[in-house]
Amino acid sequence: MIVQKNDQWEIIDIGNMSELSNKKFDSVFAVTKGKIFLGDYMNLKSMDVSINSLKPGYTNPYLHVHVNHEEVYIFLKGKGQMMLDDKIIEVKSGYVVRVEPKVKRGVRNPENSDEELWFICVRAEQPFNRFDAPGAGPVMGVEDWSYDKLVEKAKAKKESLKK
Repeated sequence: MIVQKNDQWEIIDIGNMSELSNKKFDSVFAVTKGKIFLGDYMNLKSMDVSINSLKPGYTNPYLHVHVNHEEVYIFLKGKGQMMLDDKIIEVKSGYVVRVEPKVKRGVRNPENSDEELWFICVRAEQPFNRFDAPGAGPVMGVEDWSYDKLVEKAKAKKESLKK
């Protein structure tokens, strides 16, 4: 599963998404299929991420609530339903749903669906500082990667098109 790793970053291979719906994981109440937590394979420190694939008729894995965790669900393929407290919302590929702590939540792929429902869930604790800390920000001076070099390249291209 590990492709490359050092003390500061990791690359893993989770395999083909179409095979994920058969992968088992242990949840609090039962062994369920169609979900992996990246925190089980990577040294995540401030969040967890689950990769999910639900076959028609499956729920992920049950309606649940978090006390401190905000979650973002990113739907990649298929159509399904999400329960948020007492409201059922239709979701589909391209939707992104943010859920505050203390909101009951669950995702299901209805029995009458004709395809798997794929989504990613990112979970982090509140409070979160989007702007990190002093010293965080763009890295400069790296050809083809850093903000300053990309801006220089774009300006040069714009100038060459004027000629």
